[in-house]
Amino acid sequence: MLNTHGCGCFLEQSGDTISYQGRRLIPIYDSWWTNGIVLVGALDIFDYAIGVTTGALSNPKAEGNGRPSYVGRVGIEPLLGVSAGVSGFWGPYLSPEAADGNLVRVPPPSDGEVYDFGQAAVGADLNLLFGPFSIFAEGLYTLWQVPNVVPDFGLWTWFLEVRYDVLPQLYVAARYDHMIFDRVDFMGDPTPWDHDVWRIEPAVGIRLARGATLKVVAQATFRAGPIGDTEDYLLATQLSL
Repeated sequence: MLNTHGCGCFLEQSGDTISYQGRRLIPIYDSWWTNGIVLVGALDIFDYAIGVTTGALSNPKAEGNGRPSYVGRVGIEPLLGVSAGVSGFWGPYLSPEAADGNLVRVPPPSDGEVYDFGQAAVGADLNLLFGPFSIFAEGLYTLWQVPNVVPDFGLWTWFLEVRYDVLPQLYVAARYDHMIFDRVDFMGDPTPWDHDVWRIEPAVGIRLARGATLKVVAQATFRAGPIGDTEDYLLATQLSL
């Protein structure tokens, strides 16, 4: 598995050729959706949410594995423009299609079912608004129980975003992201189970009219490790109406 780490998805190999199949396993699916029940409330400066859902953060299609997932968050807003919170998740992440009869939990016991293998996540967020500045930061640690593998595979990911309103019609912003993978033993050598990734993203926004904003964003992504393509660059514009 570690011989092909850095790919992050299902692989098919024929000779020296590797093809990538399906969607990559990611900490939080960017279009995450699920079915369930969530209780939301507030008490003075605190707010909370707790729920039981189907699916997993990294794989909504896991809703068919027959077991629920659990989500929760507690937040606090002690001052106007200052808020923070902590959140958590646990649930099985393998789809029913993964039940091929070879699922083994290490160490035992195991009944070899897809719901034996869970994803757990703990996150924190911070939001600060003062004058022309907006600061938002979020961090997450998540791990997966993987069939036939010990220890569990985990990673840290976090980002920091800062925005400054230069004028009522003009703002500048910048964001830094970093994803750090846990080290696991590979032939006696502590090795990250995937390649660390970091990203820098500056942006400029111009309000052309009420409800119309033009954005220009640059993005530079870097990956550690000898995987050939270690850098990606992007320049994009967006008109929001």
